[in-house]
Amino acid sequence: MKHLFLISIFAFISINLFAQDSAPLAIYTKSSHTLYRNCSNSVSVKLQLPCDQLKISNDKISFVAGNSKVIIDSIERNQFYLSIIPNVTATSLTLQAFSDANLVAETTFIIRDLPPPSIHIYTGGKEIDIKNSLFGIPKNISIKALPNESITEIFGVDAQYAVTDFEITFSKKGTTLYKKVIKANNIDLTTINSINSADRIIILINEIKILTPEGKLETIRLGNSILVIPIDNSY
Repeated sequence: MKHLFLISIFAFISINLFAQDSAPLAIYTKSSHTLYRNCSNSVSVKLQLPCDQLKISNDKISFVAGNSKVIIDSIERNQFYLSIIPNVTATSLTLQAFSDANLVAETTFIIRDLPPPSIHIYTGGKEIDIKNSLFGIPKNISIKALPNESITEIFGVDAQYAVTDFEITFSKKGTTLYKKVIKANNIDLTTINSINSADRIIILINEIKILTPEGKLETIRLGNSILVIPIDNSY
């Protein structure tokens, strides 16, 4: 009876080991299982091969994902560095790894919008600190929308934005001295005499676009984007 029990245990272990060895490839990715639409997402994927499939060569491995475009950027042993570009309307995708025509592994990602970019205002090539007063009337104003670094750096996301429409107002003691809508990201102020006594600048961002990997500009959704810059004229 004791021998029969030991034989059963041995058979159970052997079956499980065989099942592990014959299991499909496993995908291990360094990125969070979140991808961002309208941009190229860098994903590092490691294929963990079972013992009986160690001879599969990397040049026979391909990747496919519905609702997206997948590019193999480079390969190091069983580590694959991919760029994944989700479709604009996609909410999720399943990345599949194939050896020849055989599916060997898959993993699912959710797809989100990028967080809104941060707005930075410049004059004379230097960024304005909107928390402090600007010393005198600026000669020009330019605006940049920059991506959230915690997203782009940690998750390897390539995102480029363009401010394409903003409204600028110069006022003094609540009275509007000058107001204009600009269909660009900058304005030359050297010829506008009416703003010489202004005590603040109010900037309203109307539109920001993101440059997609296909080279198209697509409008993103905005929150409240009003910035007020006090002007110190005591010089």
